[in-house]
Amino acid sequence: MTITELKERAQRVKALGDRVREHAERVHARAIDAAVQEEFTALMRGELRHFPKPHIDKVLDNLRAEKRRERGPRAAVALFEAEQALMAIGPALKDVRDDTRRAPDVETAWLQRSRGERSAAVYWAIKLFAVQKRASLLTESASWTLQRWHDTYTRALADPTDPDAAVTIALIEDLHGDGYTGALPANDAEALAAAHGFKKLIDTTRDARIPREVTDAEAIVEAVSRVAQQARDQYGVRPVNPANAPHDPEVQAAAAEAAV
Repeated sequence: MTITELKERAQRVKALGDRVREHAERVHARAIDAAVQEEFTALMRGELRHFPKPHIDKVLDNLRAEKRRERGPRAAVALFEAEQALMAIGPALKDVRDDTRRAPDVETAWLQRSRGERSAAVYWAIKLFAVQKRASLLTESASWTLQRWHDTYTRALADPTDPDAAVTIALIEDLHGDGYTGALPANDAEALAAAHGFKKLIDTTRDARIPREVTDAEAIVEAVSRVAQQARDQYGVRPVNPANAPHDPEVQAAAAEAAV
C-alpha cells in the first residue's frame, strides 16, 4: 500500500468513527429520553392528556421503543462498518510502518545523495560495492564489542546517504534492530544498560524515518478504536452485519443510508 492509499483509507476510517460516535450517542438513554420527551410533550398538549395514566404510560413506553428501533440499527451498522475497516487497515498500517522504518538500501541512499543519478554503470557499481562491503563488514565485525558497534553506527548516521555508511547502517539494524545479539558479560548491569541504550538509539533512528502521514493514520486508528470500544461499553451498541439481517427493514435502511 502506498502512503497516499494509506492516507485515503485512514480518512475513511475517521469518517466511520465519526458516524459511530454520532449514532452511539443517539442511542444513549438520555438522548432517547430527550427525543421522546419532546414528542410526548406535544402529544400531551392534545387529546392524550385526557386518557388514563396507564394508557399515557403505555404511549410513553411505545415512544421509547420506537426511538430505540429507529436509532439502534444505525448505531449497530455504523459500528460493524467501523470495526471491519479497523481490522482491514491494521495489518496494512503495520506493513507501511515497518517499511518506512527500514534503513534505505544503498541504491536509495545514493539516489538521495546524487539527486537522482540513475546511470546503469553507477547503479551496478553501487550494487557490487554494497555486496562486497556487507560481506567484508560481517567478517570484520565478528569480534566487535558492543561499544564498537555503537560507535560505528553513530559515525555512519552522521552521513547516512554515503554508500559506505548506508550499507553499515542497514547491516547493523538487520543484526541488532531487535536487540543486541553479541555476547555480554553475565550479570553486568552496566553492559545491559549499554545494550538497552544501543537498541533505543536504533529505535529512535528508525522511528524518525516514519512519515507524518503514517503517524497521522496511526492516531486516527487509535482514536476510532476508542470510539468503537466506548460504543460497546458505554452505550451498549453491538455490531450488526447487514448481510446477516436481510429481512430486517431497519437494518437494511441503516445500511442503505450509510452507503450514500
